[in-house]
Amino acid sequence: MVKISDHALLRHLERVGFVDVEGYRAALVEQLARGVGTARQIGADHYVIRFSDAGYVVKNGVVVTVLTHRMGFASLGAGTDSGEAR
Repeated sequence: MVKISDHALLRHLERVGFVDVEGYRAALVEQLARGVGTARQIGADHYVIRFSDAGYVVKNGVVVTVLTHRMGFASLGAGTDSGEAR
């Protein structure tokens, strides 16, 4: 059996599956902009943006992972579905 890396899967979606990866990335950046702006105002380098039932973990300006409630994301603190930084 062969395994497929995350990189290869992403490239398949982008190049063969006809998914506009960069367009999706730009849309996500736009959706998270409010939380990023809030975090910058308070000088945070590492934070979580709660948005659309997920927690976007940001370190030094890069979203490094996305967590769901099922993954224990609820323990990251209370918040709403509003793009707030936590």
